[in-house]
Amino acid sequence: MKIVTGCLYHETNTFNPFPTTVDDFVLVEGKEVEERLASTEVFEKNGVEIIPSIYATALSSGIVKKRSIPALC
Repeated sequence: MKIVTGCLYHETNTFNPFPTTVDDFVLVEGKEVEERLASTEVFEKNGVEIIPSIYATALSSGIVKKRSIPALC
């Protein structure tokens, strides 16, 4: 079995006047995604082939404008 893994997380507070930019995100791709996900160990123990995608997280802050993250749009 194959499973695609990844994470995209940002909690937006519309009352925060400061927009979120790409510099506010931790962006990881490939094998490094597996190191950041808790599920990796469970999948490996059960013989699942992991296909890592993207890991992008930022702390809660203002809105993310589309052109702030060109790699994700």
